[in-house]
Amino acid sequence: MFGLHCFDGRQTMRSVIKFLTVLGVLAVLFASVIAGTIVYYNGVVKDRDAKISSLNSQIVDLNNELTNLSGKIGVFGQANLTSPNLVTALGVNEIASSSSATMQGTIEYNRLWISGSVNNTGEGTAFNAGLHVVAYAANGTAEVDLTVPLNNNDVVTYATDAATAAWAYGANGDNNPSYFLPSLGCGGTAIVGINIFHEGTVINWTVTPVWTNTP
Repeated sequence: MFGLHCFDGRQTMRSVIKFLTVLGVLAVLFASVIAGTIVYYNGVVKDRDAKISSLNSQIVDLNNELTNLSGKIGVFGQANLTSPNLVTALGVNEIASSSSATMQGTIEYNRLWISGSVNNTGEGTAFNAGLHVVAYAANGTAEVDLTVPLNNNDVVTYATDAATAAWAYGANGDNNPSYFLPSLGCGGTAIVGINIFHEGTVINWTVTPVWTNTP
């Protein structure tokens, strides 16, 4: 009987040890699973936070860009509402020199005669308004390249160099400052008459209105 009880005690001890061993393994596995879950969750949270931070940064950048574009649109729209626009209705002719006598003698130089109207069809005042005149000889040489101010209801005279100026202003007098328009308001019209004396003979030309939006 005594030997049997010892055997049963050893068996029970082994069972307890096995149980505790299994329990320990399970505890280790459970702890590993919990630790892995925590690490994974932390990684997910960090990744999510990084994405949220990136999206917030993009939102800030987009808002800044929107503000910048809104400012440009405002300036552009305001400019369109207040910008002048000059439109011409002009006749241009090359008038050959004449053998007729004048106070200065024979007319020695050809002249480009420009006449007609210039209208401001825009919404603002055209300041420093004028005409850029370029005229070419048959060989392509630019005999005329002048920018002249607008005049109104009178004839003004210009020359392209010292020789033509000496004759043109001697024969026609200096231009009266009162002939010129310092500006042309919205809806305004200038009736121009312009002589440009020059060397040689020109066969084609361009006349382009010019102005500034501010004085």
